[in-house]
Amino acid sequence: GIGGCPGVARGRARVVLDPARPGDLGPGDVLIAPITDPSWTPLFVPVEAVVVDVGGQMS
Repeated sequence: GIGGCPGVARGRARVVLDPARPGDLGPGDVLIAPITDPSWTPLFVPVEAVVVDVGGQMS
């Protein structure tokens, strides 16, 4: 895919399927999600990077 911004990130990979149930996602983790929308925004704050399966201009 195409990166949303340049750079390199390193951290523990955490797959989250539902933003209401992030499990033990924490600072420095890499959030892996099937898709994101505005409901995922609070999860972006502590993580090192975000990887999504499906993306678009607004996700």
